[in-house]
Amino acid sequence: MRMLKFVSLLLVSSVGFALILLCYLLDVGVTREAAADTADSHLLAKWSREPVVVGHRGAGKHCPENTAICYQQALDQGALAFEADLQVLGDGSLVMFHDDNIKRQSGVDRDLSALNLAGFKQYNMAWYFNPGGQGVYPYRNRPVYGMSFKEFLSRFPDIPILLDVKPETVEMAQALLAFIPKEFTSADYQRVYIKSNSLWLPRKLRQLSPQPRVAFSRYERALLLLFPSLLNELPASWIDLETQYQSAEIKSWASSNHHILSASTLDTVGELEELRKKLNGQLPDAVVTNHPAILHDYLSKLAAKE
Repeated sequence: MRMLKFVSLLLVSSVGFALILLCYLLDVGVTREAAADTADSHLLAKWSREPVVVGHRGAGKHCPENTAICYQQALDQGALAFEADLQVLGDGSLVMFHDDNIKRQSGVDRDLSALNLAGFKQYNMAWYFNPGGQGVYPYRNRPVYGMSFKEFLSRFPDIPILLDVKPETVEMAQALLAFIPKEFTSADYQRVYIKSNSLWLPRKLRQLSPQPRVAFSRYERALLLLFPSLLNELPASWIDLETQYQSAEIKSWASSNHHILSASTLDTVGELEELRKKLNGQLPDAVVTNHPAILHDYLSKLAAKE
């Protein structure tokens, strides 16, 4: 019986991957007709320091995540780019948030689908922030509210962003596809890299004109591990990979094809050094971290030795 279940699971997984691969191949013509791009156009490539420190949800372990105060702390700690979460509310508004419910941050049990923008912004998103789990809530006397996507872009106009689109829903796709042509500035088209695990949203984004930057999706990252040659003609983009999937071969392929390769999520010097060993002494182009100051200081010392 166990063997039958295993074989069934393997068959379903194989069929699923085959369908994903087929969808990609059917769409590859659209993808490859995208505007040509080069490494020089990446904002991250304009800095001499590598890897670039990317603040995860801001400085995620030091302040209430995905809030203005936390993104500013990330910059103060040496981050030069952000990894940011995007959610959609019941009224179609796009907001900087990770969960589907605000309870973890605000203490109030409300689904995002039940909130409009005015309702979302009335809750203190720092109420439950408890660094170290010691029962200390340093922001409860400093109300910190969530941001809309539009506010986030205008507050941090010059910062490269890896935008993690959380829900794989029609509502999110419709809201984002409507927002970009209406609200993106010319600078936003260059600095915002949109990552979605949806099978079809990345393809829809690449069909927009002008085209926003589209980071590798879950399915494209899977193809990268198995059949990288299928992705050779994608426009210069951002590939965010967990450390267990990193390799010297992927690093070389990404560099040859003008992609940014980031490692996610590294919070200690030890983790960074382990990754450097995996990459045969190299480092990725960027590191996503909850502790920007730790990695910024260490990387600065490494650069000073070279």
